[in-house]
Amino acid sequence: MEISNRLKAICDLCLPGQVVADIGCDHGYVSITLTNSGKFEKALAMDINEGPLRLAGQNIALYGDKARIETRLSSGFDKLEKGEADTVIIAGMGGMLVRDILDAGRDKLESVKQLVLGAQSDIDTVRRYITAAGFRIDDEEMLEEDGKYYQLIRAVNAGSDIEGQLSDIEALYGPVLISKKHAVLREYLTKQKAVLTDIKLKLDGRTEEKIVCRVEELTRDIRIIDETLELIRES
Repeated sequence: MEISNRLKAICDLCLPGQVVADIGCDHGYVSITLTNSGKFEKALAMDINEGPLRLAGQNIALYGDKARIETRLSSGFDKLEKGEADTVIIAGMGGMLVRDILDAGRDKLESVKQLVLGAQSDIDTVRRYITAAGFRIDDEEMLEEDGKYYQLIRAVNAGSDIEGQLSDIEALYGPVLISKKHAVLREYLTKQKAVLTDIKLKLDGRTEEKIVCRVEELTRDIRIIDETLELIRES
């Protein structure tokens, strides 16, 4: 069974544990990979939609161990009991939805040792939420696949032992990615700066109120990118 580089990176980020809950499991490939590799004794492949869950069941029958992987029709944490899983994976959806899922299941997060998250937008919202909820970001990965860039986060449960808050730059681009001076992050920011600069040049000089506000936003975003690029500049 072949999996995408993004799913492989999600699996690689997971520290070994006993039970992993993959919320929004889609085809079930992550649960299969993590149990087949021996990283986890059991996996709970959970999804809100019957179609993907049915397909996950078929893939588990073909490639996995049905005795070690259970499928559950569930909206977020709804069908997960408190203390049932030490690891929770939520990936492949927007950051606002990831935050809402985590918030709805916040009472169950107390017993979760690690979160592995892959939001496709609003990643700063996700980082700020998990930090406020008592999780410490201890590893991150970034990759490009099929023309899209993905930031992946592993956060461990630190209870209330969290030092300070994330800066705007850390929330947007990841404290660990920045400390690693991650090459893919540098590549992404360089491309993004070029795109934003081109848009700004086309709007400069216009006086419509909305356009002026947009230029101010672009100027701010470019400044943040420049500050981040300076932090991750190669020695």
